[in-house]
Amino acid sequence: MDYTPRSEHWPAIYGRIVLEDSAGAVIGPTGLALCFLVAAKEADLGYSEPVCWANSTVQKLLGITENTLLEARRRSVKAGWLAYEARGTRLAGLYRTRIPGE
Repeated sequence: MDYTPRSEHWPAIYGRIVLEDSAGAVIGPTGLALCFLVAAKEADLGYSEPVCWANSTVQKLLGITENTLLEARRRSVKAGWLAYEARGTRLAGLYRTRIPGE
């Protein structure tokens, strides 16, 4: 997965863009929470690499079921707000925030 380093203010910039674009109408509230969670973790990592999380970790952080995660992630990726790379059934997936069309 290609990873573009972000500004230190990326979570705030990303959040404003996502909300101003009414992305919640397309990706739903769980999709928004997932995108914001990934943006925050990117900041924690210093924008040096994609976020690496197992499904169970994301489920625990958001308090959701596996099916809810899969649907929120599918909608977020399809809408262009999130990039996700599955790496196999036993490896954690890679996440990064995106802006549709980037």
